[in-house]
Amino acid sequence: SRRADIEEVRAGANWQSGLQKAREIVCDGKFKDGLVPGLIGALIGTLTASSSPILVAIATPIAIYMAKVGMEAFCKAPQSTSEDKENPS
Repeated sequence: SRRADIEEVRAGANWQSGLQKAREIVCDGKFKDGLVPGLIGALIGTLTASSSPILVAIATPIAIYMAKVGMEAFCKAPQSTSEDKENPS
């Protein structure tokens, strides 16, 4: 039971790390400015070409999520989260 909890924590940390790396790649001005909304395949290709195994694993879910919430919301998410923690209502 304890080992399963440890594995779950590691998986969660890997997921968060992978998501942050994906945001860094996707939200970079060079990539973001050239991305046409209908080119989800290009996004998946870019993430899977990364040397990070976690990005390969989460490329498709990230692309689906981005298609749902939009590029601007995806790229603003980390800043709004950290701002909320610094300035609670």
